[in-house]
Amino acid sequence: MKILRKIFSSILVISMCISINIIDIQAENLLNNGIIYKNNTIQEIKDRSEMNVLFKDVNITNQLSEVEISGVLLYENEIVNLLLSGKIYDTVLSYQKGNSLVVNCADTDKFDVLSVIIEKKAKSELLLKPNKLYSDQPVIKMVLRDRKTNDIIYIEDKIKDNKLFERLSKNAIATNDISEENKLFGELSMNEQWFIPFISKNSNYTKINISEDTELITEKTNSDLQKQYIETYSTVKSVSVPDVPYSDSIPSDTFTKEGKVFLEKDSNTYFGYFKESNEWPIGSENILTNFIQWEYQEDYPRSSSQDEVYLNIKVLTSNTYLYNKNDNSVNLYDNTSYLQLDNINVGISSNDASNEFFYMRRFYGDTGGTTYHPIKAFLGGCPYASNFYWAWSELINDKKQDLNGSEETWPASRSQQEASNIFGSTGNVNRAIAGECTEYLRNESQNFKIEGKLHDYGTSSKKIYYHPKFSVYSRNGWMQYNVLEETIHFNYYISYYR
Repeated sequence: MKILRKIFSSILVISMCISINIIDIQAENLLNNGIIYKNNTIQEIKDRSEMNVLFKDVNITNQLSEVEISGVLLYENEIVNLLLSGKIYDTVLSYQKGNSLVVNCADTDKFDVLSVIIEKKAKSELLLKPNKLYSDQPVIKMVLRDRKTNDIIYIEDKIKDNKLFERLSKNAIATNDISEENKLFGELSMNEQWFIPFISKNSNYTKINISEDTELITEKTNSDLQKQYIETYSTVKSVSVPDVPYSDSIPSDTFTKEGKVFLEKDSNTYFGYFKESNEWPIGSENILTNFIQWEYQEDYPRSSSQDEVYLNIKVLTSNTYLYNKNDNSVNLYDNTSYLQLDNINVGISSNDASNEFFYMRRFYGDTGGTTYHPIKAFLGGCPYASNFYWAWSELINDKKQDLNGSEETWPASRSQQEASNIFGSTGNVNRAIAGECTEYLRNESQNFKIEGKLHDYGTSSKKIYYHPKFSVYSRNGWMQYNVLEETIHFNYYISYYR
């Protein structure tokens, strides 16, 4: 009898323990872990009471790099048995290296699968406010779009299996060697930055241009412009920004405020940048910034033995940065900005009608490697005595030809140029050179350059005019590049004597 009592007591204890465990699991699952963003509009979530989606009974399995995710999705009085499958990859984001895996899932009959991310230790600054308690813990983030309603369902939840990330990462496909032009790179990037199409603002940006508005011509040695810049735009840095050239000359709020800004700075070296910033996550006051920075490099005849003249546009920085409001830091988020310079035209001209003309030119379409991309070249011809220095109004309808990293030599004497019909008629000499790049500049160190030689008769004070012109494009969430700023046209000159 005592033995039976003991057995009965043991069974009762075990049953109670099982019941308690089941109750605990059910209670945890009853906490909503997702939100419905109506009409593709992402809004701030301040409290868990605003969350209205439950994803429960989650099971994640894998066979090598193939992953299956199953569970029951409850939202708006619907019960959906969800089954997702896809391959698992390492993150393509610099900010999440070693901490994030991407499951590139196929869409289902009911949902477009915008994103499935598994994180080893969730970063607090990238979590919804109600889920800050998941910081430094394994989480799954899932984004679905209902095909009927077009509503977005966003889920963030803790993963109970602490060993899951390690098991999956062993079979994750490496992404280090996938180029940005690869379709797969675009798919993975869209997974990790699914929110970009839904948070980008269409509002006007601020354009800060230090060049003189009247003539659109800036002398590089003009100290008044430098003084104006320092007085108007504070260069005191409130945050330190990694690997940005001339960061001391960039306004302190560049990476801490929303909006689009184009700036051209007059200093010892001309440079410019374009940035597009948006708050992410919404309501966090963290700022995600796409940032591209370029430099104008030029030269002029410095002596009788040096007659080369060139203008080069070079990408200095092309990254995405995340400003963390909590610790006032700016960190590299992605090593590409999804911005590019396009429709690039450059020109060089001289104002010294009595003494100078171009007699040879070289065109370079080097975009960071050894391959020269095809460009279109414009030849500027006008009567020798003409005071011609404004390239674009004269060159657009002039002679044009396609070149591929080549150079062309024109007659080196005035009389030979005047006698030739290289410019469409006799009596003209070459007073300007210009080129149009048929490729974009997107990555750091990519550049476009034109170069010529300038014939000089006699000594006098002279000016060389430089005419860079291009557009800035931005990539949206569907891998399409659209124009943000149609014309960036910055003209300046250098005075010299020889």
